[in-house]
Amino acid sequence: MHWFKDNSNVKEYFQNVLDAKIDETSQAYNNAKSTLNTLFADDTSDNDRLFAFMQVQVLLYSFGPESSGVNGGFMVPKLVRPEAAVTGSKKHGVSWKEGPARAINEGKPQGQWNKEDLDYATTMANTLKSGESGYFDLPTGSKSIVYMPDGTTTPATKMWVRNNGTGTWHGYPMP
Repeated sequence: MHWFKDNSNVKEYFQNVLDAKIDETSQAYNNAKSTLNTLFADDTSDNDRLFAFMQVQVLLYSFGPESSGVNGGFMVPKLVRPEAAVTGSKKHGVSWKEGPARAINEGKPQGQWNKEDLDYATTMANTLKSGESGYFDLPTGSKSIVYMPDGTTTPATKMWVRNNGTGTWHGYPMP
């Protein structure tokens, strides 16, 4: 949960949805704003940050734009998860072995995910509409890497992610 403190993309997304969906004069808005402040405060403990994150998720899902129906009064979101290639040994996956050779042979950098970065990538993928893609900065401390055409390896600093529109996302880390 450490990446919340340093990620303006996530904070801006949450704030934009909040501003668009809740009357600013309501108590619900004040409660949600307080929860957002807790989520992004530097001195928030990991447990409090996790609880605030769950509260924000429930709030967003209750009126989120990516909803698929109503269940018990709450909107049910269409969440995306990493495609099997990303979590396995296929191209860019966490267990992929051909990255260095492919970078050299194709003359293009090849990113490889670290399992620890998949939750963040999934959160960002869930901000995208079906079929939409986007570039995002990876959080401080990311462990994903990029194999370079000259045979070196460099830490990934960005990522490209696409919501496949099938319940999964595809993406890769970038230098």
